[in-house]
Amino acid sequence: MTATDVQAQVRRRRSTGHIDTRGPRGGSQIGGATGGTALVVIAQQLGTHSWPGMLLMYAAPMIAVGYSGVLMQLHMLVESTRRRSEEKEAQRKINAAHAGVEALLKNSHATEKHKRELRGVLEGIEREAANRHLGHVKALK
Repeated sequence: MTATDVQAQVRRRRSTGHIDTRGPRGGSQIGGATGGTALVVIAQQLGTHSWPGMLLMYAAPMIAVGYSGVLMQLHMLVESTRRRSEEKEAQRKINAAHAGVEALLKNSHATEKHKRELRGVLEGIEREAANRHLGHVKALK
């Protein structure tokens, strides 16, 4: 995967808000296959004709699939938590910028020209906040 592919994937994730679970890593799939293979090896060491060996031998695929599902859910939970914290931080910064510009607008020593410029900045901040919210709504489709 090239650097431009990675950048495109990051842009796509930022614009849509979706988690791309089809990445090149395949972490949970590989983890499940490795776990299943390890269980079969353990079953062979115990003896495939003993009841613990037979249990492990026949349950290995089911355990591997369950393990893969758990890893994928954990990955998605971590990603959504990270995304939520980034969104909270961005909203906190937008609110701080909004409050700062409003405080400057209330300054009695500011000229009318400066206040007009500040109102334009304030409108830009509000427009950016509205676009962020619309982006989240569009990502829900």
